[in-house]
Amino acid sequence: MSWNEVIMYIINTLFKIIISVAIPYGFNLIRQKMKNDVQKKYLNMFEKMVRDAVDRVQQTYVKNLKAEDMFNEDAQKHAFEMVKNDVLNMMNAEMKDVVMEAVGDFETYMTNLIESQVYNSKLGLSYLAEAE
Repeated sequence: MSWNEVIMYIINTLFKIIISVAIPYGFNLIRQKMKNDVQKKYLNMFEKMVRDAVDRVQQTYVKNLKAEDMFNEDAQKHAFEMVKNDVLNMMNAEMKDVVMEAVGDFETYMTNLIESQVYNSKLGLSYLAEAE
């Protein structure tokens, strides 16, 4: 074995140890943070708001445009904004603060949640099922 191989072996072993400790530690921190009942309550409420807003916009806006073959990229962006505004209008400051504290980047979380719900809705799934 050359010195290069020995060094690479040591680095590889250390990397595996760090990863095997860091990942469970990270998940444990997230679990501890999510144990807060208030956060769980508000996150569940927020996810339901997103699910309901997506369903409402699909029923009242998207469905009609698709029937007329007018659902283009601009209409898609408008539908997304309709959902986002609907959810934001239903939230109070406390709820937004609690959700933001739980997830970090609120805008990214909401965007991902909306897109995920739209995708699963297209598949006929209910990804954001009640978590109780």
